[in-house]
Amino acid sequence: MKKLSLILALMAGLMLPLTAVAKPDSTSKRSDRKRGGKTGKGGDTKTPKTPETEKVSEPQPAPEPENKGGKMTNEQIKLNNEAKAAVEKSDFKKAERLFVALLELGEFNAVWYQLGNTYAREDKCIEAYDAYSRVANAPILDDDVLTPDLIQSATQKGIAKLDEQCSAKIVYNCKIEAGKDSDRSNETIMLSMDGGVEFPCSSKPVPAVPGEHSVYARASFKVDTIAFNAIANQRNNVDVVLVDDSAWVEARKEELKKKSTLFKALGYSFLGVGVAVGTTAGVLAYYYYNDYIQVDPKKNNNSDVDGYDYDKQKERYDKDKKMINVGYGLIAAGGAIGITGIILLIVDAVKIQGELKELESGQNKAFYISPTLSPEFSGLSLTATF
Repeated sequence: MKKLSLILALMAGLMLPLTAVAKPDSTSKRSDRKRGGKTGKGGDTKTPKTPETEKVSEPQPAPEPENKGGKMTNEQIKLNNEAKAAVEKSDFKKAERLFVALLELGEFNAVWYQLGNTYAREDKCIEAYDAYSRVANAPILDDDVLTPDLIQSATQKGIAKLDEQCSAKIVYNCKIEAGKDSDRSNETIMLSMDGGVEFPCSSKPVPAVPGEHSVYARASFKVDTIAFNAIANQRNNVDVVLVDDSAWVEARKEELKKKSTLFKALGYSFLGVGVAVGTTAGVLAYYYYNDYIQVDPKKNNNSDVDGYDYDKQKERYDKDKKMINVGYGLIAAGGAIGITGIILLIVDAVKIQGELKELESGQNKAFYISPTLSPEFSGLSLTATF
């Protein structure tokens, strides 16, 4: 019995340490709670979570630029090469059209820069400034040589050169003189300098190369052309005054139409009468002229013929002579009448119809608008350059 009791005591002593390891004490539980750990059934513990403040954020990719472009398509590359070849041959009109066609397929900063250079070589200051102003926000061309920094630097140099080239600043002073029965207070005069892009008249200076220029001024009721000389490094004031004479124009057109109808009627009538008189007189003169020759007593003296009466023949001869003169006179009168009719028709065709066409075309004259410039262009992207 003593031996059995001793063996049981030894076994109990060996099991106590194992129980202590398997069951954590209350202190361990509190430590787990502080670390956020949880104790499961059967004494198992879960791995404590890392607090939010201790999380390490993973590196995020840099945001792509909004104006990221890419590479040109094969069609764009072809147009670009053709445009560059045209520039080398100084065919800037062709280069301009090709660059514009290229931009319609997709914009790139390098293309806007090249188009600005082309406009500058054509002395198109407004268009050149506008093209340069679009470089910064245009999609970037994916090219190892033409980097964005290089394009932007070249653009700034182009603008600086353009400032020297387009040193004359034009200030258009536009005014509409409305008629008594018309209100033009809300109407804007549209301008086009040297046949270029059309833009609304405002007080903002417009760049131009020094020298002779012309500006087309258009409103809904009238078009006018004004020539002026721009002086370098100065603000050149150009007065643009359009008088609303639409009521007078309509009245004048009606007057000219009535006048044209009258001139045509008289002209064709005179021409017809002249031809009729001239033809009748010609036939009359021809008839009497033949008889005149036959009864001429000096050439046809038939005194030896029985019954020949010299006095009667002489009388007939004198009558033929008078009728021939009358015929010649009528021919001249008919010719004069016919010529008068022709003159009336010529006056109608040249002067009256010409004035009518001028009055009508003055209200419907078209202007060239550059396809690269938005309608809001002159609002204007050039303000900063001035």
